[in-house]
Amino acid sequence: MMCWLNQSTLSCRKATELLSEACEKRLPFTRRVALGAHLMMCHLCRRYKAQLRLLNRAARHYGLPQEDTIPGQLSDSAKERIRQRLRLGDRPEHLR
Repeated sequence: MMCWLNQSTLSCRKATELLSEACEKRLPFTRRVALGAHLMMCHLCRRYKAQLRLLNRAARHYGLPQEDTIPGQLSDSAKERIRQRLRLGDRPEHLR
C-alpha cells in the first residue's frame, strides 16, 4: 500500500499545474482523484487553490476577459499611441 501511495502522490509543482488546468477544463477522473488526495495532505496547495478561486471570481466580477477571448493583436490606434509615446520618450521610470 505504501509503495503505491508514494508512486501515486503528486508533487506540489504538478498539483499547481493541475489546479491551473482545472480552471480551464474538466480534468480526467484519475487526475481529479490524485489532485484531491494531494490537496487533503498539502495545506499550501489548498491555499493556492483558494487564491486561484479568488482571482477567477474577481476577474468575473470585474468583467475582465478570459485569456482565450483576448484579441491576439492590438488595434491600429493602440499601436500608433505606443509609437508616439516611444518617440516622445514617454516611458515609465523603470524602463528609462
